[in-house]
Amino acid sequence: MSKLINVAKLSELPVGALLAVTVGDAEILLANVDGVVHAMGNRCGHMNASLAAGVLAGTTVTCPFHSARFDVTTGKKVGDAVVLPPPGIDKAPAEMLPFLQKAGRLSAPIRTHDCPHYEVVVEDDAIMVRLA
Repeated sequence: MSKLINVAKLSELPVGALLAVTVGDAEILLANVDGVVHAMGNRCGHMNASLAAGVLAGTTVTCPFHSARFDVTTGKKVGDAVVLPPPGIDKAPAEMLPFLQKAGRLSAPIRTHDCPHYEVVVEDDAIMVRLA
């Protein structure tokens, strides 16, 4: 069994907050839900955006890029990405519209995958994560 790795201080992660940490090649999202710390992969299972820049509501983190949603207690996807035209597209230069439309067509069918989930142990002010 792998050992616990100290990744952050509890004092750095207030209730309702998200924090990205990196351990080796693993990019981990820490989420403090009502005083309980959870850890999952920090990269969105849709297009790899950092979930730490997203929004935490209850146990759900919403990706800032295409609004895919994940349960921080399990890493499981709870909502697919939503690809909408960007705000202000009607004001974009005409030569950019084909590119933006193509980008939307290409990203819309990309499947959203679950994120890895990690065991968390909190001792005093230390947040420790077990990488499998």
